[in-house]
Amino acid sequence: RNINLISSNEPQAGQIGLSWNSPTNGLAVSAIDFPLSLAVNVTNPEQTAKVIFYSLKEGDKDANIIATIAPAGLPQASAPWAKPTDAGAYKVYAEARGWNGQSAKSEELTMVVK
Repeated sequence: RNINLISSNEPQAGQIGLSWNSPTNGLAVSAIDFPLSLAVNVTNPEQTAKVIFYSLKEGDKDANIIATIAPAGLPQASAPWAKPTDAGAYKVYAEARGWNGQSAKSEELTMVVK
């Protein structure tokens, strides 16, 4: 006995998301702490094409890409932050991009590099 299911619905893209695993918000670091491990938990990793980690120094307009993990596909994405260019206050965040055009941004962590 065979059953064929015919549906007129297109497959729906699943929601993707990111949450920080490490480091913690408000962290103060110095040169000896680098490379610093960055890690996020990925919601629906099978729908996630890549995860991009960014840093934005206070007062700057443009963020710098720390690393790109592609394809993501795992429940956690991690990358080393080799070293920021200057001491100062930074916002660090990650962005996920999905196979079907979805995108999600993590919470912005504030860090001070001494």
